[in-house]
Amino acid sequence: RAQNDVDSILSRPNPRLYLYKHLVPHGFLGRDPSDHVIFCMRAGYVNFDLMEQHVFVMHYVYILEYLWNILEPGPSGTMVFLVDLSGVSLGKLRRFVGFVKQFCSTIDQHYPQRGHKTLVVNAPKWFGTMYRVISPLLRESTRQMIELYSQGNRQTEALRKYLGPENIPQEMISNSPPSSLIHSSLQGDFEEFSRARTESAGAKMIQ
Repeated sequence: RAQNDVDSILSRPNPRLYLYKHLVPHGFLGRDPSDHVIFCMRAGYVNFDLMEQHVFVMHYVYILEYLWNILEPGPSGTMVFLVDLSGVSLGKLRRFVGFVKQFCSTIDQHYPQRGHKTLVVNAPKWFGTMYRVISPLLRESTRQMIELYSQGNRQTEALRKYLGPENIPQEMISNSPPSSLIHSSLQGDFEEFSRARTESAGAKMIQ
């Protein structure tokens, strides 16, 4: 935290918020039936050519700092993390493994026991092999929260159970590219928070 000055990250301008959202489709979906915040990332559509791994990991740290300090302050809050793997191909595998390793180790180190459930959906057949490489980086308690699903009725039922029908992005069910960016009232509040901090610092948001 000290090395990256995380404690002051929310007070700093974040002019690339919208740019990051285009390069890595992600956002707050809403709340599950038990009132946990749901955050979604469509990992298969990460633009690795324009997004450096460390840059996005730090952007996600910014999101989590907002979540645990503004949206859900207090030590007991947990979240549902939805990772959509539609669009992931074997050609992206090498770069994706490196990204996930850095991502998981950073989150597991600095935000332990903040996960209620992690749902990995639309997983291709080969993902199980990659997960066996990644899983030793995670705490045992974290591994127990992760559930893997491939497209089909079992996945659809799990999404209905854990997210609630109103929070299921239909593009995930159809395994199609995102035609619009993830949006909700929670996501709108987050973007307004970031925009206000950026403009108060005299900077402009990059679209």
